[in-house]
Amino acid sequence: MSSGSPIQPKSVSTKNSTIDENLGLLVKVFGPVTAIPDDSSYVINDGSGDVLVFIDGYIASQSGVPIPKLKVGDKLSAIGLSGAFSEGTRIRVRDTRELIKTDALIPVTGVQLNKNSATVSIGNPDITLAATVLPANATIASVIWSSNNEAIAKVTNGVVSIVGLGTTTINAETLDGGFRASAIINVIPLQPNVRADIGAKIIVGIDTTMEYNIDELGWTPYVAATPPNLSGEHNVKVRVKATGSVLAGQIKNLYFSTAAPALTGFTWALGSALGTKATAVPAGTLKYAVGPVNSLYQPAVGELATDYNKVLVANADIFVSPSQHIYIVSVDGNNKIIGWTDVAVTNSNIITPPTLVKWDFEDSTTNASSGLKKAAAKPISVVGPTGAFSYPTTSGSKAVSTSGWDGSGDRYWLASFDASGYSYIQVTSKQTSSGTGPKEFKLQYSLDGTSWSNVPNAAITITTASTFVSLDNATLPASANNQSTLYVRWLLASSNAVNGTLIATTGTSRLDDVVVTGILLRSAPNVSADDLNKAVTGIDSTMEYNINNAGWITYNSATPPDLNGNYSVQVRVSAMGDVLAGLSKTLTFTANAQSPAAPNVTADDVNNVILGIDATMEYSIDSGIWVTYNASSAPDLSGNHTVQVRVKANGAVPAGQSTTLTFTANGQSPAAPNVTADDVNNIIVGINSTMEYSIDGGAWTAYNASAAPDLSGSHSVQVRVKANGAIPAGQSTLLIFTPNEIAVTGVTLTPTTIALIVGGTQTILATVAPVNATNQAIIWTSNNLNVATVDNNGKVTAVGAGTATITAAAADGGKKATSDITVSGSLDSVRATLTGSSHVIAGGSFDLAYGLSNVTSNVYAQDITFTYDQNQVEFIAADSVNNQFQIVDQQLKPGQIRFIAASYGATDIRNGDLLVLHWKTKSSITELTNTAINLSNLRITEGDGGATNVIGVSHSLQIFASVDKAALSAAIKDAQAKYASAVEGTVIGQYPAGTKAVLLLAITSAQAVYDNQAVAQSEVDQAVAALNNAVLTFTSSVIKREPGDLNSDGVIDIVDLAIAGKYYGKMSTDPNWDTYKIADVNNDGKVDIVDLAFISRKILSSK
Repeated sequence: MSSGSPIQPKSVSTKNSTIDENLGLLVKVFGPVTAIPDDSSYVINDGSGDVLVFIDGYIASQSGVPIPKLKVGDKLSAIGLSGAFSEGTRIRVRDTRELIKTDALIPVTGVQLNKNSATVSIGNPDITLAATVLPANATIASVIWSSNNEAIAKVTNGVVSIVGLGTTTINAETLDGGFRASAIINVIPLQPNVRADIGAKIIVGIDTTMEYNIDELGWTPYVAATPPNLSGEHNVKVRVKATGSVLAGQIKNLYFSTAAPALTGFTWALGSALGTKATAVPAGTLKYAVGPVNSLYQPAVGELATDYNKVLVANADIFVSPSQHIYIVSVDGNNKIIGWTDVAVTNSNIITPPTLVKWDFEDSTTNASSGLKKAAAKPISVVGPTGAFSYPTTSGSKAVSTSGWDGSGDRYWLASFDASGYSYIQVTSKQTSSGTGPKEFKLQYSLDGTSWSNVPNAAITITTASTFVSLDNATLPASANNQSTLYVRWLLASSNAVNGTLIATTGTSRLDDVVVTGILLRSAPNVSADDLNKAVTGIDSTMEYNINNAGWITYNSATPPDLNGNYSVQVRVSAMGDVLAGLSKTLTFTANAQSPAAPNVTADDVNNVILGIDATMEYSIDSGIWVTYNASSAPDLSGNHTVQVRVKANGAVPAGQSTTLTFTANGQSPAAPNVTADDVNNIIVGINSTMEYSIDGGAWTAYNASAAPDLSGSHSVQVRVKANGAIPAGQSTLLIFTPNEIAVTGVTLTPTTIALIVGGTQTILATVAPVNATNQAIIWTSNNLNVATVDNNGKVTAVGAGTATITAAAADGGKKATSDITVSGSLDSVRATLTGSSHVIAGGSFDLAYGLSNVTSNVYAQDITFTYDQNQVEFIAADSVNNQFQIVDQQLKPGQIRFIAASYGATDIRNGDLLVLHWKTKSSITELTNTAINLSNLRITEGDGGATNVIGVSHSLQIFASVDKAALSAAIKDAQAKYASAVEGTVIGQYPAGTKAVLLLAITSAQAVYDNQAVAQSEVDQAVAALNNAVLTFTSSVIKREPGDLNSDGVIDIVDLAIAGKYYGKMSTDPNWDTYKIADVNNDGKVDIVDLAFISRKILSSK
């Protein structure tokens, strides 16, 4: 992205967008589409005149935003270049984001970022910045992203990629209005590669680019001649020092104390699936890490075990290669080290991983030579180098070789292969180069051949020409596991040649014995889905499951997963030690149909049968097995039994809920009781607590006089004597109850007061009490039909101004309720509008549009008064927007303008803008000022003899002081030119390292002042002075030749005297004076004895 700001469009009317003064400018217009000449053009008109918007063949950036499809009448906002063509004038759109279909043009008022700053290091993930354009409904919400220094960080659509060390600013600038928000990005050095040597009490790896902090006493630059005293117990921090514009780096924490004692008691054996395992370990909590020899050193007692991230237990596999060590610590409850050992396991106790693919080049091709995955492997190739392949032999082994490594862009050896089904992918290779060939490579991997990541600890440095350097067992990260296509490359890491010069075109790189190994992942487990019972068959506690990709959970038979629903379930063997989790098997579960409810069956204890049971059901007697019901062989239920009945399972529909029935040994059942129905009072006469009843075929309920049944309405009721021990329930008496008439007791209305404008309607809701009254009918009336009418549904219509009462009377009994209606004239709801610019510079002009809204009838005359602060703004003039609405007269007083205006004839001017008022801010304003234009009085009339006062409105205005930034702009351009032309280095005419970064910070600060719209003149002047001082300091730092040092080697000696002697007698008139004049030390136009004497004195004074 460019670091510059986008050109801001000029907002103009459609008529003025293509007048001569705007041709060639970027303009913004808005208005309805009035014509569509062809598929490439729209004609829009905001009321001032037509303009042609051309949208084909000139789209500079489609931006992923489609061109809007419009019809006549749609409103369009367009930004484009105003210009002429063979048929007239038009606006040519440059970007699809600047062509927007919208009902209203809402300008941008600002922009915000989700972060103001971030501190990162090279290699960290990208930073994502999100820009919020204000207001949220702004029409043109696009932003332009830029970086002030792309050598430090680049930005694309808000995603910031780290490039180099230093500080830069990422900007988001709105396409509309040019509002800007910024975030400071600090890129600092990585954590230094240093360690604590407990025995020698020194920091290994520290150098003069670093600083240290002992026990939080402050940072001290490291000086080799005076290293820190680290005797005793100390917490030490080490980081790379700040330099120029680069802040101090990430911190490495070290701990000095007594060395941790050695751990003993280990025995080792081949791993069960990979690597090795400890069959015996000492007591305590043990942790370990695996790495190359000397990658970890003996720690101190009490040091935190942050470098040891795995727990060591007996008989758990540890992945380790023959060349690697296992570093083990014992820790206390606070994860502090109390013991340590460094284990080099013998090869006989390490499982050798199988070879997936190998390239040995012995057949003088780059094809794979062997391995389990040889068939799928691609030939090794190069990207970037231009030389042909050759296959030289070294010590009896062929290697592939090529030249042309001096080109630009990424250059690398490339291999790809199949790693599916395997984990712990390791790459081993050998490399060498000729003296002028590449010195440094690094191994990277990719899952798609496009996005590359570094393989940890896999840098290759060739120190001696034609001597191979081995990369042993470089382990790829876990993301490389189980990939059907995996890419690795040996990427050229610098332009340095082995012999210390730059890589030459003829310099060669050789690659040999590339071997890829891996550990076979355990196969998917033998499990299956029992979809009926919603269980995983075959799963056990050695496995884990993942439901709908929500995360892996270890299986526990005591808490099996709930799989009743639609689920995709993955199952695999869990990881154990360094043995990774196995391949997964995917099972599918579907949602079963809802299990049926308990069936409506009852026990006929007299006849010992189940009433309501059928062939779709099954039963269980006294918790026995479930038996499908068969009417021809019904169960024998004589005696005492508990019987459960449910609907049978049917395909995916499980068995239903059960109903429990009780059968007892029968005695003589009582006769039907002597009870009668009192249908008036809705009670059963003669019933007592020895009886039970069933209403409308429902369940039998024991009678309780304190909770007698509600028998209002239509009901069929059976009454019988309850069962008593072995005596079954008696015969039943059938009673019939019929509904009673329920009278209306009251009426309520919602709402009870209503305000309407003439012509408006609203429905009143009537509620009858009680809710179960038999007759719910309502009779509606109005006491003033000239004000409001009401229909049979309670809908009120406003007829004329005034008040009325609406009455709702119940048809049954005449109970009443009322609602009061107030009807207003058609102008009472009118509102005034005042819109226009809200930001103006001092001495600038601006317009405000006055209009009306919510107008429902014609307005024929208006009395309008505006007030304002005459010390801040000045009224210029006012124009009518519509020729049927005119200013009849106006009166201007200090701080006030009053208009008398009228509409002529059969006008239909209602809602919308009526006047445009022209204003100008006072040029004498010298600081940011807030003011307002107020509509303080407004009276309008329909012409019927009455007038209506309308609530006034206010329009706020922010006035920016006029600031002269010309000097600051010139100073920035001058500084930028000097910065661009300057070169850092050590020779004459160049600048010392770091001076350009200091100048760039000064330029950035000055640019920020220039971009600030609210800045004061004093701040601008200070910025000019500061930048000029920075430029002066910068130009003064240029490296200059010392007089007499004719060969610019930094020393004045007899070599310089010899040069002067060679050019002795030469003068400025000689043809080759430009060559000779270096010997004219005193600049008098000739080389003579004066110059030689000066050099001689310098030689003598230096001894």
